[in-house]
Amino acid sequence: MAPIEQVNHLAFAKSYHKAYGYFRDNEDDDMESEIRKFQESYRLNVSGKLDHEMIKTMKQPRCEVTKFKFNEVTPGKTDTVIWLYSGNHGDLSPFNGPSGVWAHAFQPTHGRLNFDADERWSNIQPTTTDQVDLVTIGLHEAAHILGHQRCQNPNAVMFALIGRAK
Repeated sequence: MAPIEQVNHLAFAKSYHKAYGYFRDNEDDDMESEIRKFQESYRLNVSGKLDHEMIKTMKQPRCEVTKFKFNEVTPGKTDTVIWLYSGNHGDLSPFNGPSGVWAHAFQPTHGRLNFDADERWSNIQPTTTDQVDLVTIGLHEAAHILGHQRCQNPNAVMFALIGRAK
């Protein structure tokens, strides 16, 4: 990179990393470590150096992370309710035990997300063959609450068959 281009890219990288939470404050001393984390996360060449591949990746459109706040509340006084049920639980979509239907959610106007209590849930990656990935399934079902439908891309979180260990 040319010197002026390096300065512009460095300023861009710093603002990007601060905006998306890679840097807590002004951590110039630890920038190499943060660059390495970014490169690992995006499966780039991990050099710890700001390079064209990294800048190109940072300039791609990305999903924003919403900072949801979760509080335990009295049912009926919230927009979304998350429940853990076994079998028939009164919504005409009973759970059928382990390795069946893991969870289901309802459109935004209902705001309910139900998980099957009979599954062996795990938030540890990777899951084993007898576990169900709580984070992926929860994300998929939460997207339904927000109004998203299933898609045909088998690599997408909204694909119908997700969460099983491979």
